[in-house]
Amino acid sequence: MAFTANAGQEAYYPIENKQNRSLYEMYQKALQQWDNLYLCGRLAEYRYYNMDGAILRALELTQEILQKEKVCLAANV
Repeated sequence: MAFTANAGQEAYYPIENKQNRSLYEMYQKALQQWDNLYLCGRLAEYRYYNMDGAILRALELTQEILQKEKVCLAANV
């Protein structure tokens, strides 16, 4: 059973339901206009991460960004 916040409480991780998924997809579409915007973490990726998963995802995203930059730099040489 997922945590649902009571009045006055905040849910600090995504609650998966149809309404929240629709909002997430709308935000993702709106953010695609920025090429160099990288979002990482529970709310940014709309998924639950425990601490080791969050750190692993941050390291993976860093590698993706560095690889992308390396390709861009090589193309400009």
